[in-house]
Amino acid sequence: MRVLVVLAILALLSYPALGQSFIKDKQKRIIAGFIAQQVKMNHSIGRAVNAMLRRYPERVDIVVPIALELYPDKYNQIITSAIQAEPALSCDVITAAINSKLVPIEEAIAIAIETEPAYTKEIIEVAIKANPENIQEIVRIAIKADPLDKTEMVENTMTMFPKQMLTILIGAIDAIPSKVSSFVNSALSLFPDDAEQVVFTAVNSSQSTHTRNIIDVAVQNGLKESDAINAALAGGAKPEDIVKR
Repeated sequence: MRVLVVLAILALLSYPALGQSFIKDKQKRIIAGFIAQQVKMNHSIGRAVNAMLRRYPERVDIVVPIALELYPDKYNQIITSAIQAEPALSCDVITAAINSKLVPIEEAIAIAIETEPAYTKEIIEVAIKANPENIQEIVRIAIKADPLDKTEMVENTMTMFPKQMLTILIGAIDAIPSKVSSFVNSALSLFPDDAEQVVFTAVNSSQSTHTRNIIDVAVQNGLKESDAINAALAGGAKPEDIVKR
């Protein structure tokens, strides 16, 4: 029986030209049967997904949603195993997971970045395009999950979505408050014309202990100190927070 199922999968997956709705539905049924059979034989769902995608990585858009439908509580294992099968398909895995609506988008991002941090930039881009109204939370989750350079990640995201620069800055500060000066420096180096807005937003989004450093970074990037101070005050700073230490 197992041999027949495998042969059926091979036949259907090998002829994409036939893949109109009938063939695609047939593929889905056979793939679902194969995955269920593998799990019944005490193979993990992750192992079943990994094995299938190693052989047919181009079917990630079918395999991942089917696996999630069958075992929605195993989404961590499914996403991880799918990415490990072919890291270059990390974005396709995330897209399939998001489109399935069976995985919280923030958790899908964290799992994907932790599994394959080399594709962090691409994963974030896919996630934001799929859910642009949630960009601040996506950035916050991504920064916490990314083991690599946080500042570079923020700069890349600001460059990809310049109109959302301030929202990205807020998400970054929320994720790692202690790095607010670095994030401000990144924003100012990329968007010098928005310096006062950056100072306002950074001060408004961080603890008062960071206010003076934010002002100093802005001045170092070319903003007049008086303008930086005014922006900080507008952002909620108190006069005592502005005094040089």
